[in-house]
Amino acid sequence: MPFLLSAVLVLFGLVVRHGVKETPVFAELEEYGERQKRPLVAILRRQPLALIRVLGITVSGFVLGT
Repeated sequence: MPFLLSAVLVLFGLVVRHGVKETPVFAELEEYGERQKRPLVAILRRQPLALIRVLGITVSGFVLGT
């Protein structure tokens, strides 16, 4: 039974997502082809310390929350 409820929720999420428009900034970037092909690589090259900080904060939340 939980799997059936999950399928209904997934379908609902797909319907909602299909109806939501992209933000103007993203639509403009996509129109001009300026989207990153590999965003994770771009973050690692441009802001590695910020990424490490965010990962550390996220992991500490799990460690301290248990």
